[in-house]
Amino acid sequence: MSKQLSPAEQALREAALEYHRTPVRGKIAVMPTKPLSNQRDLSLAYSPGVAYPCLDIQADPSLAAEYTSRGNLVGVITNGTAVLGLGDIGPLAGKPVMEGKGCLFKKFAGVDVFDIELAERDPDKLVEIIASLEPTLGGINLEDIKAPECFYIEKELSKRMNIPVFHDDQHGTAIISSAALVNGLELVGKAIGEVKVAVSGAGAAAIACLDVMVGLGVQRKNVYVVDSKGVIYEGRGPLDESKARYSQNTEARTLADVVKGADVFLGCSAAGVLTVEMVKTMADKPIIPTPFDSRLILRIAPAVAAAAAASGVATRPIADIEAYRASLTRFVYQTGMFMRPVFDTAKKRVAYAEGEDERVLRAAQVAVDEQLAEPILIGRPAVIEARIKKAGLRLSPGRDVQIVDPEDDPRFRQYWEAYHALMGREGVSPEAAKAAVRRSNTLIAALMVRLGDADALLCGLVGRYDGHLEHVRNVIGLKPGVPELAALNALTLTNHTLFIADTYINEEPDAELLAGIAKMAADEVQRFGLPAKVAFLSHSNYGSSKRKSALKMRQAHDRFKAIAPEVESDAALSETIRANALKDSTLTGAANVLICPNLDAANILFNVIKTTSGQGVTIGPILLGAAASAHVLTPSATVRRLVNMTALAVADANANNA
Repeated sequence: MSKQLSPAEQALREAALEYHRTPVRGKIAVMPTKPLSNQRDLSLAYSPGVAYPCLDIQADPSLAAEYTSRGNLVGVITNGTAVLGLGDIGPLAGKPVMEGKGCLFKKFAGVDVFDIELAERDPDKLVEIIASLEPTLGGINLEDIKAPECFYIEKELSKRMNIPVFHDDQHGTAIISSAALVNGLELVGKAIGEVKVAVSGAGAAAIACLDVMVGLGVQRKNVYVVDSKGVIYEGRGPLDESKARYSQNTEARTLADVVKGADVFLGCSAAGVLTVEMVKTMADKPIIPTPFDSRLILRIAPAVAAAAAASGVATRPIADIEAYRASLTRFVYQTGMFMRPVFDTAKKRVAYAEGEDERVLRAAQVAVDEQLAEPILIGRPAVIEARIKKAGLRLSPGRDVQIVDPEDDPRFRQYWEAYHALMGREGVSPEAAKAAVRRSNTLIAALMVRLGDADALLCGLVGRYDGHLEHVRNVIGLKPGVPELAALNALTLTNHTLFIADTYINEEPDAELLAGIAKMAADEVQRFGLPAKVAFLSHSNYGSSKRKSALKMRQAHDRFKAIAPEVESDAALSETIRANALKDSTLTGAANVLICPNLDAANILFNVIKTTSGQGVTIGPILLGAAASAHVLTPSATVRRLVNMTALAVADANANNA
């Protein structure tokens, strides 16, 4: 790379390269969806059994959607001539982007992808190659093909192919931005035929957006386009047909010129071209469409599906739109959207006990950038500052973060005296209190929260969980009415999110304590905006075993129903078992809160699911029952988990102050 990178950019580059390199090369893989554990499985998957679906498809080609993955398989196809902000870098160099688009299809919609990079620049040859792939694919997503060739290729393929052909740079941006325009104009009370539109960029996305907007009623005479050479005006010089359609007879030559008095700004070029000063010159109540809204999944997708079925466009209409809508929620929540109620809270001061740890520093940078919290780093200032510099971070002590030096802080006397007052009756002398405060950053963090110098604390990245927990218990204590502290872990899996308790604290809880833990866990889950559906796990349900552990879990369930009658719960995880064994069960659907009989069971269950579920994201341990916002993590915590727990700690602090 010829460009000199800043420390932050160099750190990002190294992280991105490592991400793509490990633990396996690249970002996608092909996995079988059927069992292949014995000879019979293989004979069904391949010869001789595979002949039967082949013959059925030969007789009725529509059955390919029933017997093969074609109906859920999209080809992301490029020739690498217009890759993101990188330009014409060629098909091989563009492959990481195509793999990334494949990840987005899978992550947000559950659609499988073959990324296909073609070393061909001739538009007619590209059409021939791509059209020949129709038997393989259920849809085509053209990606990063330069204008104006992309318009021709998309048009010709749409004529020839009987599967959807979608050019993301055109249709994706055009559909979303046009919807934003229509809704925005309704909100501000402006007529679509009267607004002035200023556009930065004249590539495939920009032209497609304008074509759709003009089709909706925007007047072409009110559209002003700026490309890399300035305003597109009549007489500027050779222009391809797509740009020429939007040339204007105007004296304006710069983006700043055309933005003046504009009602709408459409950004389809490089970032940062629209300045604050330019926005101030726009018309009253300007509209500037922005991306990313979960409603794209939950509202628009079902509406499009219903419209396709009603118009006859859909070859296999969805029978139950409401069931389809419900199924889409998993693509919202699995992506971490269930953290949104937690992230959408006011900032609080979060004390990080291991302030010198690089993971903490990176999480603190995210917290500052995303305005999640005001980080307090407990550690030696010189060490923290050196590691900030080494990691290429932008944190500025005193401006972005507060540093508390455990070896030299003016509040030391106040802290050890407060600790001695709490623990004096437990045999902690003044000298022992001084030594403890000097020795333990977690103790300092807990005292800061107790004395109002911080709103929340995170600890546990170094050392034993029990040691950190003891300081939290001694200094912060329990909420009124809470039987005991407990730990809850969350796992975001492919189709849903699971919460498991008690994963770290209570070794052999009795039925009464299990009911209390379940109540705290259900309350926490509801904070995420999810309905809590509680299952009390046992080797046996509904009286089939008289062993103590099974009896304990049934008693725990009964006591839980007494204290939380509004929460769906049962003593069986399986919906099928519940349906067959107990007709009046109050739990419907899959349980998402799993209460285990003891610590071993909970911790083993959590770790087995975590290690076998692939790309699931873990959150926690979430400490339940503390009188203030405090969470004890584990040495395996990642930066991502620290960021999530920072947001959760802030939400806890806000809830405690409500």
